Parts: sequence; structure tokens; C-alpha cells
Amino acid sequence: MDKVLIFSYFFPPVGGSAVQRIQKFVKYLPQNDWEPIVITIKKIAFGAEDDQLLNEIGPVRIYRTEGITPLRFFQIIGAGKQSAIGENSRHLFRNVFPIDSRIGWIPFAVKQGSKICRSESIKAVLATIGPYSAAVAAYLVARKVGLPLVIDYRDLWQGNSELFYLTKALRKYSYRWEESILEYASAVIMNTNSARDEIRKLYPRIEPHKFEVIPNGWDQSDFLDLQPAMNSKISFTYAGSLSGLRSPKYLLKAVREQKLDLEDNVIFRFIGNYNQEIRILLMDDDLSDIVKVEQSLAHREVLAEMLGSTFLMLIVPPDHSRNAIPAKVYEYLACRRPIIILAPPGSEVVELLHKHQAAMVAPYDDPKLIAELLKKAVQLARSGKLETEFPLQKNNYQEFERSYLTKKLAGIMRKVSIDS
Repeated sequence: MDKVLIFSYFFPPVGGSAVQRIQKFVKYLPQNDWEPIVITIKKIAFGAEDDQLLNEIGPVRIYRTEGITPLRFFQIIGAGKQSAIGENSRHLFRNVFPIDSRIGWIPFAVKQGSKICRSESIKAVLATIGPYSAAVAAYLVARKVGLPLVIDYRDLWQGNSELFYLTKALRKYSYRWEESILEYASAVIMNTNSARDEIRKLYPRIEPHKFEVIPNGWDQSDFLDLQPAMNSKISFTYAGSLSGLRSPKYLLKAVREQKLDLEDNVIFRFIGNYNQEIRILLMDDDLSDIVKVEQSLAHREVLAEMLGSTFLMLIVPPDHSRNAIPAKVYEYLACRRPIIILAPPGSEVVELLHKHQAAMVAPYDDPKLIAELLKKAVQLARSGKLETEFPLQKNNYQEFERSYLTKKLAGIMRKVSIDS
């Protein structure tokens, strides 16, 4: 079995969407004749933890290094969970550094990676990003020892609508690093077609054949023997992260406008570890009888809640929809529940959901149209016509199943690896 050295800043027991893609790759790579060896950071102050994700991957070697980063600093001084850190503080941490705020992890990760390469017969190096510092560390190690490098993008680096630099010099510095990494890399994996097209426009000198697309997905084993968490009310469930740029404010305004029509036997549930600004929005006293907030649950518990929901909700602002499909979309599809999505019509995520006849759509920032959509959804649920309107049980989502997607990754690494 060949060995691949993986750089992943976020890794279980950290939970949430930031780790699920790489966690599933690590889980299924051994079935495709690859032994993953993971380099990550020691425990950090992060909102979500899920030991089940770590137990699920089995006996994988994981090296946890130190790192001089804000989240590691907060963990050391005992400053609590990520949700206690304000939105403005997180943006400052993200924007003030060259590369990103995890740049202080790079020397520790490079030192550990170099040590492993001296003692192990590594055939390829893989980095999952963001944070983008993971790509820098993987690049420095791969170039030093002459190994092929594969970069897996969860989020764009340049071209990311949430990424800002305080000065043009910092942005230029970051651009040069990404360009150098892409020039050296043997393969570059994006998770949407539009992200692939965007990065090729940003870096026209990079050979087009390097770019591959492996979407996010769902894991069939996560649903085995899983019973829906039944709810007696018509329930709208949002599972996942929210932020100032992905805000529920327009949705909540629509709920407030329709409250008299909705409150009879209707509930809106938000499951996640939200920062203070988002919690203030969600815990408005005027909505407390219809809007409920739950802290992050273990992954299978979240899936059970999703399976038991009447509707699932997605919030995708225009800047995000241009080249991103939220990772949770694929598990939403696998739950086979109708999806309420607030996003620009014609975006890649909306087209995907329409292809599978799975969604009702309204613009992200139009409370009036959102209110009309919610009213229509409740009427459908009360009429008993949901299954007729959304014939989801017949849909086949095997093309997005995690073991199938990992087989594709294994093939890419086989093609570029040493001695292949």
C-alpha cells in the first residue's frame, strides 16, 4: 500500500463542515491502496467537536503539531470556544496576516512533514485548503524532497469573497505564493465546476490539464440504522455555519412578517455553533416561540434531525453562489427532504437542486419573496402534497457518495505519484 502525506489544519475531533471532506477521504483511501498519514495542529479553540468522526476513520497515523495561531493561542489561554470570539475579531485575525492567520503553523508542519519523509516511503503529498497555510507547508515539504503535490481546494484562495487583505502588498504576496504552489503541483482539485473555471481565469499560465473536479458528497454509512428525529410540527431546519456574510437576517425578517400565518404548528430550527452576532439575531424575543437554536451536535445526530425535518434550509448569498456549492447540500439531497434555498436563480447550487427536483428558491435578500415562499411551503405540507410536488425517493445520488469520490481521488494520486 502506497503512502500519502496529508496536511490538514482542521481534522477530527474538530467537527463541522471544515473537516468532513478530508475525514471521508482519509476514511476511504485505505480501500483504494493508499495509506494516509496526517499532519494537523494540536487542539484549538474551535466551536464544534465530534469524537465520532475520529473513531470512524480507524487506525490512521495522525501527527499533531504546535502552531503559533490565534485559535491555538485561545486554546492555550483557555479563552473558550470559537463562538465566544467576535465576528470582527475573527475578520481581523484573518486579514492582518500574509497568507492567512494560520501562517504560524507552517514551520511546525514543515518540520514534522520533513521528518516523516525522511523515515517513510511517501509517494505523494496532499494538502486540503483552507486554511491556505496548509498548502504552503505541503508545497515546501514536497518541493524539498521532490514529491508530487496534490492540492484539494474546499474554498478558493484568490477569488474568495470572504477573503480580504489589509494592503495590496499582502494580496500580491499571497498571489505569488498561490501561483508558485500551482506551478509546482501535479494536480489541483476543485469542488465545483465554476470554482475550477474561476481559478483557471485567475492563473491562466497554469496548465489546464492539472485541474480536476471532485464535488463534496455524502457517506452512505452515516445513514445506516439511522432513525429520523421525529417532530410533530412542520419544521424548517438549517444545519451548519452562519456568519455576517451568510446571515439569516432576511429570512428572519420574512418569518417575522409571516409569523401569524406560520406560528400554528410551525418551527424554524438552527443547528450549529454560532458567534454572538448571529445568536442575537436568532434569539430575538419576538421570534422565540417559532425560532429555536441548538448547539452543534454530533454528525449523526444532525443527520437524524435533518431526516426528521419537513424542510431543510440553505442560505447562499450572491457572492458565495458564484463558485461555491455548500458542502451540506449533498447530505441534504441524501436526506430526500424538500430544500428551501435562498440564493440567486441560475447559480450552480440552484441548478444542481433543480436538476434533482429538490428545491424551492427565493432570492437571498428579498424578505417579501421569502415570506411568500415560506407560506407556499407550509400550505404544501398542510395539504399532504409534498411527496407529489417533490418525488425525491426515486433520486439516485451515488455519484456523490464519499467512497466513490475517494476512488476518484486515489486515481488522481496514482496518476501523479512517484513510480506510477
